Amino acid sequence: MEMIKYLVMSTVLLFFSCKKANERICFKGTGEASERIVNSEMDIDTLYLYDNLYYQLIPSNESKVVLTGGENLLEHIEVDFNNGRLSVSNKNKCKFLRSFKNEIHAKIYVDSITYIYYEGSKELVSSDTLFSNELRLFIRDGAGSTNLTLRNGYTSATVTHGFGDFKLKGQTLSAYLSCSTNSYCDTRFFKVKNNLMVNSNTVGNMLVNASEANLFATILESGNIQYVGTPTSVSLESSGEGQLVDLNN
Repeated sequence: MEMIKYLVMSTVLLFFSCKKANERICFKGTGEASERIVNSEMDIDTLYLYDNLYYQLIPSNESKVVLTGGENLLEHIEVDFNNGRLSVSNKNKCKFLRSFKNEIHAKIYVDSITYIYYEGSKELVSSDTLFSNELRLFIRDGAGSTNLTLRNGYTSATVTHGFGDFKLKGQTLSAYLSCSTNSYCDTRFFKVKNNLMVNSNTVGNMLVNASEANLFATILESGNIQYVGTPTSVSLESSGEGQLVDLNN
């Protein structure tokens, strides 16, 4: 009997010792609430943001990432600063530790961002206005929501695939907005002074502010392009079932 107990205990110990560190976390749990700060002396203008983190962009002269969540989770969040680019991703292997109950928040302190690649399933928001010469936002896969306040000379916001959505506020000189598959957007509080190009290849609706702008609308699917404000001019190309809808009426 003692021999059987010994063999069982030996097997269990061998099992745990053979596990990789990022797999043993499944048996440790999330751990106590904690904070991890990653600083950089590098100027960042490009962001690549992945997975199920709650991202917040904070205008600042600093370049750093502040992570909050369970201490056993934070050590497996990969933060990489490289040649003006910041990449953040969740390397936790256990599915139940990646669930909605175990939130991980990432506050990203940045100065002037010109490109954001977002492939997340939670949210991406800004705490205040993000200033830059231009900003190109590229959303792919996932079902995360984006809510940014911007002020720049040119803005491009594109959802290529999935159920993602974006809300924009602030102002720009010219903008290109594009939604595909099941995505949608709301930019009614985003002022475009010159040219506003809107490409709808989605079943969702795109809400835009066309006040005093040259509106160029393309509709390829069943989703509508709905606009507020009175545009200076309107150009429509349509091969889909969606409609260009004037919300002022």
